[in-house]
Amino acid sequence: MRVVIDHKELTRLLESGRGYILNDRPDRKLLHHVSCQSLEAMVPGAYRKLFFEEADEAEKLLDQEFGPNNWANCGSCGGKHRQNPR
Repeated sequence: MRVVIDHKELTRLLESGRGYILNDRPDRKLLHHVSCQSLEAMVPGAYRKLFFEEADEAEKLLDQEFGPNNWANCGSCGGKHRQNPR
C-alpha cells in the first residue's frame, strides 16, 4: 500500500491497468480497480488516495484500518471483485 501523491502518479497507475485505488473520503471509502472510469476525474489532492497492487492486500489492510463495514467496493467497476489480468 502507498499513498498516491499527485495526478501524474495517479495517471501512471491508471495507465498500468493493474491494481486498486481507495478514494478515502470522510463520508465514504470506495475501492476502485484502476480501470474504473470514475478515477479519471479524481484529483489526488482532494482526498487521500491509497494504491494497492492486489485485491487481497487491499481488503486485509482496509478491514484493519477502517473495519470491514466502513469501506466498500465501487458499484461501477466492482473494486476488489474485478481481478487484475494475468
